[in-house]
Amino acid sequence: MEVEMIAVVGRILKWIGALTVAFILLIVVLAVSIHESLPEKMVLQVDFRDGTTEYIGDHPLALIQKGNRLDIRRQVETILKAAADDRVVGLIGRVGGARMSLAHVQEISDAIRVFRESEKPSVAFAESIGGLAAANASYLLATAFENIKLQPSGSVGLVGLSVEHPFFRGSLDSLGVIPSFGKREAYKTGPNLFTEAGFTEAHREAAEALLSGHFEQLVAGVANGRDVDQLKVRSWIDAAPLSAQAALSEGAVDQLA
Repeated sequence: MEVEMIAVVGRILKWIGALTVAFILLIVVLAVSIHESLPEKMVLQVDFRDGTTEYIGDHPLALIQKGNRLDIRRQVETILKAAADDRVVGLIGRVGGARMSLAHVQEISDAIRVFRESEKPSVAFAESIGGLAAANASYLLATAFENIKLQPSGSVGLVGLSVEHPFFRGSLDSLGVIPSFGKREAYKTGPNLFTEAGFTEAHREAAEALLSGHFEQLVAGVANGRDVDQLKVRSWIDAAPLSAQAALSEGAVDQLA
């Protein structure tokens, strides 16, 4: 009985292996056929509405789950290749309100600027950049494009940055739990999540310094992308979220479309 069971399991594993190989071959064939069917003139569209991710594996299950998403390396490589490809005559970026890291946005923006140096048009289009919610990173990415088009019913959520830190000490005290951590110096604030009921002076100082650095990079990046003074960008942030008409009047977008 055990021998028969092992034989059945073996056959199942072989079928799984065969199906996996067939699936990979299908992906390769589709990729080749798509490559061969590309036209002589085309516009590259990159969708950033689902945000960015650091890495997507090559395992078949990962490829299925990722859908149309590309990891940050592939996004940058795709834009750079398009800049050097004579068949690509333009670039469209679809932006929205996705949460993206400042580092990812800066990497992609650098690639878009290389594309613009090829003297091909680049357009960022959004139905809404964040709506009434914060979409600082998405708008910063949009400013890397030559032109920003916003749907008339949309808005721009360039509302500035904030930082939040949860503290569980009060809850632990109510449960009679006393946390104990080894800690070096005041600015090692990781254990504060459990040992404090609020910000210590050092913790608040560190959080505000980090937030200030990110805010200065955001303002400088938007000012550079829109070719305006940094004081102008700060005024947008103070007034945001901006309606589509207000964003157009202020020069935060180029066209309502």
